[in-house]
Amino acid sequence: MGDKQTTRNIFSSDGRLLHAELAFKNVGEAGTIAGLVCTDGIVIIGINHTKSLTIEKIYKINDETYACVAGIFSDALRLIKYARLKSANIYELTGSVPKISVLCENIAKEKQFYTQLEDARPFGVAFLFSGYEDGGYVLYSTDPSGTVNRWKACSFGLDCDKINGELRNFLYDAEKTSTEQGLIDLMNAIGKAREWASDVAERMEVLLYSKNDSRMMKTEEIKDLLKRLEGEKAAKS
Repeated sequence: MGDKQTTRNIFSSDGRLLHAELAFKNVGEAGTIAGLVCTDGIVIIGINHTKSLTIEKIYKINDETYACVAGIFSDALRLIKYARLKSANIYELTGSVPKISVLCENIAKEKQFYTQLEDARPFGVAFLFSGYEDGGYVLYSTDPSGTVNRWKACSFGLDCDKINGELRNFLYDAEKTSTEQGLIDLMNAIGKAREWASDVAERMEVLLYSKNDSRMMKTEEIKDLLKRLEGEKAAKS
């Protein structure tokens, strides 16, 4: 990694790897990220702790792959750079963009490698990778330990346990849901886990991913959607 620590990875008396647990804690306290696979694409949402003039949650890896991050920002940037270089190398060798599953495996190996070094700490960041492969939309995650999972819906960061619980309620319907409705469902899942802060739209990044037309939502669009959802919630109550 860019800044190796002089302390060694330390096991507790009951065999727990303390540095790895700290890495997971960094992810758990990070700004929320969440993704949902729909019929015509994937919805990705990232929420920063504070307002930012730059994109900090969602990054383009190649023409077919995006990544959303939760955790230590410097670690995220290091691995984003690694993912882009690995993607370019694979493209140069094969003439095609790497499958997301292959790219995730490479990222996971890099993460897992750093959990074993004596003079470095694990990467304190989790990723959600979105893209299209083998005729379908896919959402993969990698956590600080280097574990790779494929999801229909998933969240990391603050309130992720509550959000993941809400997402399980409509996973079956998501297989029949468009990104337009999926965006609403994902927003509502996050909204049930926490109260929306007044400045959340300025801190939120939203990607509507599709094979042929991916785009980031503008802040004003997010504000209008949140206002509409709050109005619907008030009307129901």
